Amino acid sequence: MNNHAIIVTADYKLLPGVKALINGIKYYGNEADFYLLFWDKPDGDFHQYVDSNLRSLDFVFPIDLRELVHDESIRVEESVQVHAEANAKFYLKFWRHYYPAKLLDYDSIAIFDADMLICNNIMDYFEIANKTGRILIPRNTGIYAQEIDNYSETAFSQSYAPPCHSMPLFYDPKKHHEFFSLVPELARKIGRGEMVAINYLFHKFSKYQDLILLPNSLWLGTRWSDLNYEILYGNKGMRHITAAGDRCFSIHGRWWTDEWIKKIPSSDDVGMNNGLLFQEMFTWLGQLYEGVNNE
Repeated sequence: MNNHAIIVTADYKLLPGVKALINGIKYYGNEADFYLLFWDKPDGDFHQYVDSNLRSLDFVFPIDLRELVHDESIRVEESVQVHAEANAKFYLKFWRHYYPAKLLDYDSIAIFDADMLICNNIMDYFEIANKTGRILIPRNTGIYAQEIDNYSETAFSQSYAPPCHSMPLFYDPKKHHEFFSLVPELARKIGRGEMVAINYLFHKFSKYQDLILLPNSLWLGTRWSDLNYEILYGNKGMRHITAAGDRCFSIHGRWWTDEWIKKIPSSDDVGMNNGLLFQEMFTWLGQLYEGVNNE
């Protein structure tokens, strides 16, 4: 058992992202346990990948979410205590906010989306979350940090994104797991999604003062034309994505889908460079340990 843990939920559609994510953890030397809460039919591609590639990895703990929600009592409000099969998407998306209650022995945890690529060593951020007790989360793309101080409850009805992105999220589970367990029910109730629910709770419980904001350019990388991203070949030829000279920690996007590829600007040199660079990096890491165990 490591001192820190990562939680990711995914279904079979996100399998390419999961491969790249796990390979990024390994490639950049991150020492964190990886809890993969997945949803797939018993003979599906995800189960085959788990059985062939993940069972032998000592830091990966694959958990079939269907078995989890059937075998254990669901400790949430009565309004969401319904049969998991009828609410598969709900449980898949939000169980990552319930599962930290089982991980209280860890110093800190990180929750990532399955389509987020870890492209650097992130261990310092686990340590910061543990030693300060604060919540680490990226500033949302296009939002200025000072807007958090002036953010009002009425702003949650507006069309633009709230100040903080929802992922990645670092925190000490002993201090904050009960707070984040409120996210799923609120997201269902307000119908605005996880990101808005998290920011609403930050506002309601005055949590903004407990945040450490991470720069979106180094953790999201989703604004095609904001910065010119590059690949740096560092020590021993190790690959790093850089933005304005700084090494990025994660990049967000379903790089393998036609929808994502169509977003790559064809008439903007910077945007096209970024899109092609992200896709190349995702693809390379996704195949790095393909079919190879424990290397």
